[in-house]
Amino acid sequence: MKPGLLQLQEEVAKAGLALEPDSHVLEKFLAAEGSDPEKAFQKVKEYDQWRTKLSIPDPLEKRVATYYQRGFWKTDKEGRPLYVHLLSTFNFGELHKITE
Repeated sequence: MKPGLLQLQEEVAKAGLALEPDSHVLEKFLAAEGSDPEKAFQKVKEYDQWRTKLSIPDPLEKRVATYYQRGFWKTDKEGRPLYVHLLSTFNFGELHKITE
C-alpha cells in the first residue's frame, strides 16, 4: 500500500463526496501530488466538484464492468500477467444501452 493512501481514503470517506473513488483512483491522485495526502485530497475534492458542476455521471467503466467482467488474474509460468474476459457474464443488450 502506498504511503498516505490510508489517510487519503479516510479523508475522502469523511468528506462525503458524490464520487466514491476506489483505491486505484486515489493512488493516481496521490502519485500526481508526490505522495502528499493533503494535496491529493484537495485535488479529489476539486475533481468531485467539477464532475458535480457539469453533471457528469459515474465513470462508464464501473457501469460497463457490471455487464462485461474482465481483469488481470495471476501470471503465467514466465511471469506475464494473464488478462481474463468472463464472456459468460457478457450482456450485449444492456452494454449497448449504457454506451449509446
